[in-house]
Amino acid sequence: MLEKTQFHNIPENKKDVTRSAIASLLKICPNIEKYSTHGENLKVYYYENGWERTAAHLDVELDLDPASLKALPQGLRDPQWGGHMELGLSGGKVPGAIMEMPLPLWLCGLPVDDDILSSLKRDWVQQKQFLAIPDIMTNSF
Repeated sequence: MLEKTQFHNIPENKKDVTRSAIASLLKICPNIEKYSTHGENLKVYYYENGWERTAAHLDVELDLDPASLKALPQGLRDPQWGGHMELGLSGGKVPGAIMEMPLPLWLCGLPVDDDILSSLKRDWVQQKQFLAIPDIMTNSF
């Protein structure tokens, strides 16, 4: 999946560290690649000035193919999520992934309410959750 990742607006001097950070994300969140089985590509966007008081960060997005969605729990196939995964990747003082929706949380192995996964509940209170990724160098991008 890393080979097909589309990188956008990455400064020349940050390309290697950005590629390495995405490799670290895919390593710590293996479900991203496991459930992207129908030609999906990650899209990575660089934000030099950070996001909500973070250091420079990467916006990582993935649109799952409808055929790939069939392998997900029923609740994550709900049209309200649209098969779209988005998370922020911080290379600041404490590198890691910042996410707030069920799909990226689940793909990264973080807990998601069973009622959401089963479709018994469709309400989701957006709350930022952080997944440390120690393989990303501190203040790297």
